Amino acid sequence: ALAEVDMVVEGVRTTRAVRYLAAKCSVEMPITEQIYRVLFEGLNPGEAVSNLMTRSKTREIEEVARAAAALGKIKQ
Repeated sequence: ALAEVDMVVEGVRTTRAVRYLAAKCSVEMPITEQIYRVLFEGLNPGEAVSNLMTRSKTREIEEVARAAAALGKIKQ
């Protein structure tokens, strides 16, 4: 896909580095993982979006909700 683009594509190398660091630090980064799979493993972009939208709820959702509630943005 990159060979077909006739301009500079930013973030490709960064995606690889971020994925590596996330794995090394045991940090779950589902968006980065799906982007990596699209760029380097040939995953269909639509399937990547579907993977993200249908993944199981994880604790980061609860952490975001607590932080937003603490700021008075939403009710828990």
